[in-house]
Amino acid sequence: MSRIRTNTLALGTSFFVTAALAFLQVKILTNYLSQASVGVWSAVLASGALLATLSELGLPQVLVRYGAKYDAEGRLARLSRLLTFALKVYFTAMVFVFGALLLVGPSIARLLGAEAVTRWLLILGYFAVASGTLRALNNASFRGLRRMAAIAALEISFSVMVTLGYFLLRNRLSVELALFVFLGASLLVAMVGLSLLSRMLGRVRKEADPEVLAAPVFPEVRGFWQGAAAAGVFLIAIEQLDKPLLATLVSFQALAVFHVAARLYLFARRLLYVPFQVMFPEITHKWEGPRRHELRADMELFLKLELGLGLMLVVLLAVFARPLLLLVSNARFLGGSRVLWVLAAVIPLLCLHQPLSMFLRAIGRVWFAFIADSTWLVLYLGIGTLLVGRWGLPGFVAGQLVASTVVLTYLLIAFSRLDLPRPPVRFFLTRLAVSAGVWAVSVGLGRIVPYQSWWRMGALAVVLAVVGNFLLVRGGFLTRAEEERAMVLLAGKGALGKVARFVVAWPWGGRMRAAGGNG
Repeated sequence: MSRIRTNTLALGTSFFVTAALAFLQVKILTNYLSQASVGVWSAVLASGALLATLSELGLPQVLVRYGAKYDAEGRLARLSRLLTFALKVYFTAMVFVFGALLLVGPSIARLLGAEAVTRWLLILGYFAVASGTLRALNNASFRGLRRMAAIAALEISFSVMVTLGYFLLRNRLSVELALFVFLGASLLVAMVGLSLLSRMLGRVRKEADPEVLAAPVFPEVRGFWQGAAAAGVFLIAIEQLDKPLLATLVSFQALAVFHVAARLYLFARRLLYVPFQVMFPEITHKWEGPRRHELRADMELFLKLELGLGLMLVVLLAVFARPLLLLVSNARFLGGSRVLWVLAAVIPLLCLHQPLSMFLRAIGRVWFAFIADSTWLVLYLGIGTLLVGRWGLPGFVAGQLVASTVVLTYLLIAFSRLDLPRPPVRFFLTRLAVSAGVWAVSVGLGRIVPYQSWWRMGALAVVLAVVGNFLLVRGGFLTRAEEERAMVLLAGKGALGKVARFVVAWPWGGRMRAAGGNG
C-alpha cells in the first residue's frame, strides 16, 4: 500500500470518527443546555480559539514544513530541536496571554454578553483551547514525519473522552463543566502524544551528528515562521472570529442557530482539508527534492479530486440541510437551513482556491497565502456585518461568497506572476459554472423534499449518489489516465481498490484495469 494511500486512509478514518463524535457532542449540548447557553458556549470557545493563536503562533505549520524538509535532506534529528523550541515559545506566550486576560478580560466579557460571560469563563475557554495547541504540535510533528496513523489514534481518543464526559455529566452539564471536560481530555491526550513522539525522535537523535543537533533552529526557520505565525492567526480567525462578532450583533439564541449550522459546514470544510494534510508534506518533499517537475500534474489532479469531493458535500448539505439539523440538534435550530444553503454555495470556491494557498505554504511562499487568508477574512466579516441587519444570518454568511471569489482571482494572478504550476483560467471557469448548476438543483430539492421521513431521505441519498457518480464519470470529470492514477495513489489493489474501480467502471458498462504502484 502506498504511503499516500495509507496516510489518507488514516486521516480519513480519524476525520469521520471524530466528526461523528463531534456531532454527538453537539446533540448532547443542544438538548441539555438552554439555547442561550449554547450561544454562550459557542462565543466563549471561539474567543478562546482566537486567543490561543497568540500562543500557537503558527508553530504547527513550521513543524510540518521543516519536518518534511529535514526528512528530505536526511537531517530528521533537527525536528527534535525544533519541537523543543516550539514548546518553549508556546509556554512563554501562554503566560503572557493569561496575564493579559486577567487585565482586559472584564472588558471582553462586557462586549460579548454582560452577565452571561465573565473574565474567568473567558480564561477557562482560553486554557481549554490552548491545551489543544499541544495536540496540534504533536500532530504537526507526526505530519512532518508522514506518520498519520499516530495522529488518527490520538484524535479519536480525544473525541471519545470528550463525548463520554459530556454524556456521563449530561444532567449536570453547564458551560463551565463542558469546558473543564474539554480541557482535561485535551491535556491527557497531549501528554500521551508527546511521550510517543519523544521516544520516536530519541532513536533518531542517537544516530545523528552532534553538530546537526547543536545548531540553533531559529535562524533557519525565522523567515517561514513569521509568515506562518501571521497566517496562523487568520486561519483560526476564519473559523472562529465570526462567532464573537455575531455575539455583538444578534442574540445568543440566534448565535446558537448559527453555531449548529456552522458546525455542519465545518464538517465539510475539514473533510476537504483531509487531503491537504496528506499533500502538504508531499509537495514540500517534491519541491525540495529532485521531483519538482511532477507538481504541475499533481496540482491539476488534486484540484479535480478536491472539487469532486466538494460537489458531493454541496449536495449533502443543500438537499439534506433540514434533516441534518434535526439529527445533530432539535427543531429549535431548523432556521439554520437557510444558512447552510448559502454556505453550500461557498464550497466549490473553497475547493479551487484553498489548494492554491496550500501549495504556497508548502513551498515556503507563506506571505502570499497570508494575503489571501487575511483578504478573505476582512471581506467576509465586513460584508457580512453590513448584510446581517437586512437579511439576517444568511446575509451574514453571504459575505463568504464575495470573499472567496476575490481570493481565487488574486491567487490565480499570483501563480502566474510566480510562474508556479496550475491549470489555465478556463479550467476554473468551467468548473465554477458546473458547480453553480449543481448547487441550484440541490437547493431546489432541499426546499421541496419532506424531511420527516428518514427512509425516504435514505432512498433519495442513494439515488443522488448513483446519478452523481454516473454524471461525474460519463461527463469526463477526470480523464481516463487521471482515473487510473487516482486509483493507484488512493485505492490500490485490495478491497478498497476493487470498490473504487467499480465506481469508475460501471457507468461505462465495463471493467477498469487494476494497477499497482507506489505514491
